[in-house]
Amino acid sequence: MSKTVKPLIILFLAQACVSINIVLSKNLIGHIDPLIILTIRFTLASIFILFLLLNSKSPNKFNLNLSAFDWLILIISGLGAGILFNYAKRFTLYRCY
Repeated sequence: MSKTVKPLIILFLAQACVSINIVLSKNLIGHIDPLIILTIRFTLASIFILFLLLNSKSPNKFNLNLSAFDWLILIISGLGAGILFNYAKRFTLYRCY
């Protein structure tokens, strides 16, 4: 896999996980306390990230050498996700109650 395609696939998978998490959280909020949902989300995410870091073979695990294009992709993805989330929230806000 090329060096420019793999990070974009990983970014896509991360955003897919976030969107699935939002949909599941909205469906669970009527049945489980929101604080418990947040605790479960952050605990699972922390365990997953720790697992990835411990299994990394790279000696420079925390060294970010991102190009200007990489930063542009990250910023556009972050802004786009925030805008789409807040836009979609208007249509789903009262459906979970």
